[in-house]
Amino acid sequence: MYIRSAVATDLPAIVRLVNDHARRGEVLPRSALSIRDTLNDWLVGEDEAGRIVACVSLLYYSSVLAEVRSLAVLDDVKGQGWGSALVKAIMAQARHRQVPKLFALTRAVPFFEKVGFSITTKERFPEKVWGDCYICPVKHRCDETAVVFQLSETTGVGSFSGKAVTFPSSRNLSVFTIKKEPKMSRISVNKVVLAYSGGLDTSVIVPWLRENYGCEVICFCANIGQEEELSGLEEKGIASGASKVIVEDLRHEFAQDFLFPMMHSGAVYERQYLLGTSVARPLIAKWQVAVAEAEGAEAVAHGCTGKGNDQVRF
Repeated sequence: MYIRSAVATDLPAIVRLVNDHARRGEVLPRSALSIRDTLNDWLVGEDEAGRIVACVSLLYYSSVLAEVRSLAVLDDVKGQGWGSALVKAIMAQARHRQVPKLFALTRAVPFFEKVGFSITTKERFPEKVWGDCYICPVKHRCDETAVVFQLSETTGVGSFSGKAVTFPSSRNLSVFTIKKEPKMSRISVNKVVLAYSGGLDTSVIVPWLRENYGCEVICFCANIGQEEELSGLEEKGIASGASKVIVEDLRHEFAQDFLFPMMHSGAVYERQYLLGTSVARPLIAKWQVAVAEAEGAEAVAHGCTGKGNDQVRF
């Protein structure tokens, strides 16, 4: 096993590895931009053939606390010890940087216990709760367990890559300040990611965006099980003027995190049909933003007309 710090050329492999696991609901999705900006905090496992087969990262909340996250191992090498080797390596890195406490939120509790972590409660880590969990769409039905590892009993400042973060106290959570910006003229956009279905509205808006903004248009379509509607989609988008058509398979995440909770809640519109269309929009928007970050786009767009309410859902 060869474990080393990540370098810029590893970025595409890390993005594929992490987001393959994200589609199965095993880790949170990470955009290429967010990974690139934190590349110094990533470790990768490289096999004898030079493939990147595993990765992990540390998120430094402060000089005394870091989170182990985005642990992903290629399917064909699972069971060979890559996961535990990476976690032990990232623990050694934290110890070198004098960060005394590590934690993780995970479904793989037995794995983390084997490498020395112990079960705890999420409330011990308000940095995580108010940073990520507070805005997570599945926070009320989270099935992840918090685990913690104490590297040192002393609180060493040391050097760490990351920024110190201040969080609101629980007494002030309901107080927000919204600054109203002056109305702006049409913005300058070089590249936009369009939520694309291949229907009339999204087909029309591809050339409309190009003509009105002079921008490159990348079409993004979420595969949530629409089957035959995906046939010929890429050819149609390119013919409409798009530079690229990206289709992301989100069926697992859609079923697990959106459809099942929707059915449990009995969300039936006017007692006639399940809210299948509207419940998909937050998932599509989430991945549309991730694609925009990965592609270096300045904007996202949808083709919803003013007569409906889809624009509000997006």
